[in-house]
Amino acid sequence: MRILSTLVSLAVIGGGLWWVDGHYPSLKYIALEKINTAQVLSLEIKYTPKQIIDHNKGELLRSTKHKCQSHDLKFAPYLLMEVKYSKNAAQTGEGVILWDMTDGEMVMNTKHWEKTHGYGDCITTHASSQDFGIINELVKKGGVCDQNTLLQTLNIENDPLDTTIDACKRKKLIVQIGQRYRLHMAGAKFTKEPETLITSPLVTTTHSAGERLTKRFSAAQIKKNAQAAFGSEFAIKSATEIFLPFYSITVEHPDGTLQTTFWNAVTGTPLSINLVLGK
Repeated sequence: MRILSTLVSLAVIGGGLWWVDGHYPSLKYIALEKINTAQVLSLEIKYTPKQIIDHNKGELLRSTKHKCQSHDLKFAPYLLMEVKYSKNAAQTGEGVILWDMTDGEMVMNTKHWEKTHGYGDCITTHASSQDFGIINELVKKGGVCDQNTLLQTLNIENDPLDTTIDACKRKKLIVQIGQRYRLHMAGAKFTKEPETLITSPLVTTTHSAGERLTKRFSAAQIKKNAQAAFGSEFAIKSATEIFLPFYSITVEHPDGTLQTTFWNAVTGTPLSINLVLGK
């Protein structure tokens, strides 16, 4: 009965939009805009486009012939998770994690927008808890170590270790150099404590679907990766999707060419083009 009721409701809505389109076409676009507009949680905006442009004139407006053509407010999706984990044998830690749903990286703090580098590759390649055992050990050893060290510290036999090493090599998470292994990421940055220092408050905002970036990673993928990365004593108590506000600023150069850059509205600092393009 519930399915039938839903189908009837959709038919009524569809018929209503058809009638409105025929008699009052302008109202159809207002109705569709309402449907595509949502109230969501986002980090509070601290910088305006004018403040960012004024503070970065040397980069954005290098001469009087450079003109700011447009600045648009956009929103990037993040997963906010309330978590608990073991800090040590005697202490449990509780806090929140903010995880980017476009590049797959964790935000370590929102004051300077410091982020990890490497978790995105792990999500893409479906890294297991065994894979993370090797990755985390390599991180402790400065990114490089040999098989004997892994055997001793991970306390496992040769055969299962070989299997996991082969899996990590196949997933391009590590590479072998002679008798040693290293992380296969430029500037790899992982974290031991799964917690984000959040200094910006959350507010309720309204924006349309067209102003939001497309998610590259789902909440389920991120939660599965976090569980594998942080161990069996790590638990996710709740998870909510929130948004980071940022600006797309387009400047016209003297020769008529256009340059678009992206700026974090919370910190006033540049954002990576990879984040915006979802790469």
